[in-house]
Amino acid sequence: MGKQCVTGVKPITVPLHNEINVKTLNVLLNDISNQTDIPKEKLLEMLR
Repeated sequence: MGKQCVTGVKPITVPLHNEINVKTLNVLLNDISNQTDIPKEKLLEMLR
């Protein structure tokens, strides 16, 4: 996953595991939220 920006694509690495640490999930959600302008709460709703 990545976002195209003026300086290029900013990649987000998502671990390929059945389970991920809560802290890792929080970092991923924050990164995705910042790059897509979708609130973290909305991303959580989309995952449920």
